[in-house]
Amino acid sequence: MEEFGKFLGWVTVVCFGLSVLNYVVKKLNFVLRKKLDKEAPVLVMYTKLMKLIIRYHLYFGIGAGVFALLHLCLQLSAGRISLTGLIAVTLMILTVLCGIILKKTGAVARKKVLYVHRSLVVMVILVVIVHLIQMG
Repeated sequence: MEEFGKFLGWVTVVCFGLSVLNYVVKKLNFVLRKKLDKEAPVLVMYTKLMKLIIRYHLYFGIGAGVFALLHLCLQLSAGRISLTGLIAVTLMILTVLCGIILKKTGAVARKKVLYVHRSLVVMVILVVIVHLIQMG
């Protein structure tokens, strides 16, 4: 059971990482478009990859939240609870909820909600790193 718990934790990390790539690929796209010719094969391939990551960003994020909750339930049922894990799951669920709100928000409030969403992402990354160090 312990191995399955670790597996769910790592699936959570992978889903969350793929979701965070949304921000990374958009920033990198801005840099690449300045430096490369529009028809450069690298840029064409990168654009396809970027569109794929952007298209599934929401699903990766929701997947991270679901797997984090499954991981938490399994750890609770086994009697293994971690404060950093609880904080990480809470922040991740808040991030997912904020992302869903972003989908429903109009342009006026969008900037503020996006700021909160991204701030939560940074907090999740920091807490997950601490959690991984703590749990070994």
